[in-house]
Amino acid sequence: MSRADWQLRLFRVGLLACAVLAIVVVTQFSIIDSVVAVWNGSPTADATAAAVDAASEAKSVCLSAETRTPKTEYPSHCYRADAAYRGMPGDQALANVKSFLVTLTALFALLLAVVSLGLRMARESRAQPLD
Repeated sequence: MSRADWQLRLFRVGLLACAVLAIVVVTQFSIIDSVVAVWNGSPTADATAAAVDAASEAKSVCLSAETRTPKTEYPSHCYRADAAYRGMPGDQALANVKSFLVTLTALFALLLAVVSLGLRMARESRAQPLD
């Protein structure tokens, strides 16, 4: 196998790896949701779970106190302190953004290596006379 053959194979494998890595970067990270969660300062998953547990405990205490009084409808003041957080937890969002940036850096490094190999192969093919 000549030098040009293995360089060409390496170039083709590098191009394929760039395409696969680009697809991974685009499809595997919900970067918009992550950036929004980081920007808004969303609470961590543990803080969210603790707030939901505290709110459900307070609701249950309020409802059990209301069962002693005869009423025909649900007491709306018991449902006021619902801690409902929408979106991605802050710690998960930050980890997702970091993973996205690491993968994107790897993609750019691989792309730079493939382009430099292609330029080197083109320069070598111009320098060799055609037989």
